[in-house]
Amino acid sequence: MGNLIAGIPATLAASPCRAHPNPPIVTPTRSSASSDATHTPLERRTPTVTVWNFQLRLNREPAEGELDELFDAGLSDAGFEGSLVDVDREADTLLDAVTSATEQIRTVPGLRAVGVETQDAVTLADAAQRLGRRTAESLRLLAEGKRGPGGFPRPIVDTGKVRVYSWAEITSWLREALGEDVPPAERELMLADRALRLADQALRAGKTQAEAVRHLVGC
Repeated sequence: MGNLIAGIPATLAASPCRAHPNPPIVTPTRSSASSDATHTPLERRTPTVTVWNFQLRLNREPAEGELDELFDAGLSDAGFEGSLVDVDREADTLLDAVTSATEQIRTVPGLRAVGVETQDAVTLADAAQRLGRRTAESLRLLAEGKRGPGGFPRPIVDTGKVRVYSWAEITSWLREALGEDVPPAERELMLADRALRLADQALRAGKTQAEAVRHLVGC
């Protein structure tokens, strides 16, 4: 994460031949590829490769001439639509994949990544739909402490009429407090998003504040 903040975001784009007219907003997925199963004991297996899919938000839409620069920087594995970039990147971890993409983006002057699409913000109705096993009413009762052991995650936004929660916090609580078999959210993706948001805010605040943020996080 140090490089995400130390470099203070940059941006990203893609080859015209890889551009997606409408890149999908999806949660990270993994796919694996390995060598053919038929081999002799003397043959060396090809290491398993993990491909991470994620979407980055840029500070602005790249100009036409900048797309070639981004492609040359190594973003041939990405597609773009406006200021949103869809990336399929080989790396050991999701954070490594996001970091390498943002570093390539910052090679183009004036462009930077300012966040990652996480789809973490949800209402209780959204969460119920994703879970498929609970209703919004059952989650409301858990949130208000009328059912369950208590300690349901607090909303990250509460306007009085609308409450928005963190999907990662809800799934973590359901697993730990109720023992439910709920797939964990990609915390690395949310960590990367927060790092990029913080770096962008520091940059817009000025050089002094940006340096202060670097010292604060120890990078």
